[in-house]
Amino acid sequence: MLNPNNFRLQSVLDLKSSMVDNLEIEFASLKTSHNQEVARLDQLEQDKDRQLDQLARQQQGQIDCQSIQLHHQFLSGLDRQLNQQAERVETARQQMEGKRQELVDTMQDQKSLEKLRDRHQDQVRRDQQRRETRTTDDLVIAKYGRERLNR
Repeated sequence: MLNPNNFRLQSVLDLKSSMVDNLEIEFASLKTSHNQEVARLDQLEQDKDRQLDQLARQQQGQIDCQSIQLHHQFLSGLDRQLNQQAERVETARQQMEGKRQELVDTMQDQKSLEKLRDRHQDQVRRDQQRRETRTTDDLVIAKYGRERLNR
């Protein structure tokens, strides 16, 4: 006899549910981190654009070689920072995508277990209905048999 409260894999389902909750939190954290890295990259790109504009304006006026050289050195350093930041963005994206896939896989496992639990509960209900039907049939047969004897 199946017990509705005795789904054998309930502890596994509970564990998967807990894992999904934790993975959602981790994924949200990684997504926030990725967004911050992207924002930093955007900021660096804007800084570079401003410096290029400033250099272009300076070159249109009186040419100061030392100032232009300093701008070029600054832009070289900014390019290195941009490359490093682009690597950080890619690393954060890869981590985020890895966690997303782990979350999706765990959620699929959880859904599968929930379907098994639902099937178990349906089977328990069907078994209970069959038992009740048999009991009702037995009572009707017994009552009919007594009525025949009393006639």
